Amino acid sequence: MPKKFFYHPSISLVKQILVSLSYIFIVICWIIPFLLHGPLSIYRPQLLRFAIYMSLTILLALYFFHVVFYELKNTVFILTKDRLIRKSPIKTTIIPLSEVTAFRYIRFPFRFILIRTSPRTIRLFLIIKNLSDLVQSLQEYFERENKHSVFNDLEIAKFKHRALVADFNLNQTFHIIKPLISITLSSILFSALTACWLWRLPLLFASIWIISGMLFPLIGYLIAYFLITRRFSLQLKQNPLTLPSCDTSRIYTLTALSIATAYLICGIIYKNFWIYFWH
Repeated sequence: MPKKFFYHPSISLVKQILVSLSYIFIVICWIIPFLLHGPLSIYRPQLLRFAIYMSLTILLALYFFHVVFYELKNTVFILTKDRLIRKSPIKTTIIPLSEVTAFRYIRFPFRFILIRTSPRTIRLFLIIKNLSDLVQSLQEYFERENKHSVFNDLEIAKFKHRALVADFNLNQTFHIIKPLISITLSSILFSALTACWLWRLPLLFASIWIISGMLFPLIGYLIAYFLITRRFSLQLKQNPLTLPSCDTSRIYTLTALSIATAYLICGIIYKNFWIYFWH
């Protein structure tokens, strides 16, 4: 029975985030010129031109991303008894496995598996869901057909490890991205209220703290991402035959507490710095 493999569903979520952030940036570009008053109003024409150029550039980029994400979302890899098929809205590539001349792990510029025959090539990137299963099935076929010359056991083993870690990361990101967005927006709002209403900072200094409020949750996520990935990878190396279970909630909680503490300390330092040097 043919096996089907798709790109990870998190790519749809990435598209939604990119579109949302792009529209938010466009709105901000158009709002800023009309917030300028007094002497600063002389910069309004330049900022309006900038808003027009940026809006057109972003809309063109969004069209390009729409085409790319549409193809990824509607691409399927089909593994039959003797063929690998890549079917996308643009074209269909069929590779008879008996004709494969290279089954290689490529590291640069992106990590992927290259499957090549004389006229055709298929690349298997790490954003394919359950990619390690697909690579394992291909390896078993080549071993069964005594085609050991087309691949390197050690390199394929390294890629399968990388694919398992990537699949784990994509699943984690898919589930954490919406809470992360909510926390980031809440942090931005809290920072804006603190800087403008409680501390009554000038616009420039308030903007710096608001941007910091956006960065702290993102930095916390990256730290947690690194720690979780490292633990999962180490556990997988120790026991390659069993998919490890990683307690991510504890790591996220400890990282969140650490980042929140760092945010409060930096806030105290930043406010006192402004009072001492600029007030």
